[in-house]
Amino acid sequence: RLLRFAHNRGVGEAAKLCLQEARGQYIASLNSDDAFEPDKLERQVAFLQKNKQYVAVLSQVRLVDEAGQSFVDARHPYMRLFRQPNRSRQEWLNRFFYGGNCLCQSSMLIRRECYQELGGYDSRLAQVMDLDFWIRFCKQYELYVLPAELTVFRLHTENSSQRKAE
Repeated sequence: RLLRFAHNRGVGEAAKLCLQEARGQYIASLNSDDAFEPDKLERQVAFLQKNKQYVAVLSQVRLVDEAGQSFVDARHPYMRLFRQPNRSRQEWLNRFFYGGNCLCQSSMLIRRECYQELGGYDSRLAQVMDLDFWIRFCKQYELYVLPAELTVFRLHTENSSQRKAE
């Protein structure tokens, strides 16, 4: 279903509307320039069904350039940013407070009731909605990062997120 606002109300309000309208047991978000590997959702659903202690499962990320070719600049900050090991909730919180967000939102699959319990994203935060969400999430819930590249993250030459990471 296509959901649209008459006027641009920002990504936070769009995310909030989509979460309110979602009907499935799990939520996955995909930015318009990213992609899922064909078996991403199947593998993540199977993981959450087998591991009830986890509320969200993420994946490693394969970086590509604007043309869809594998990104090879080893010095680029994103080459390390999304390469995260699994951590306890406390270790994730420490990482967020001292190092910022390092989770790729497009790599996530999360149980829908979690969004309802946490209140979703705070749309007042234009730049750090996901970091705020992950901090609130890790105060209550466990997440797991699958050691497989199941998400394709596209880097752009003029990417505002890219500039923030540098």
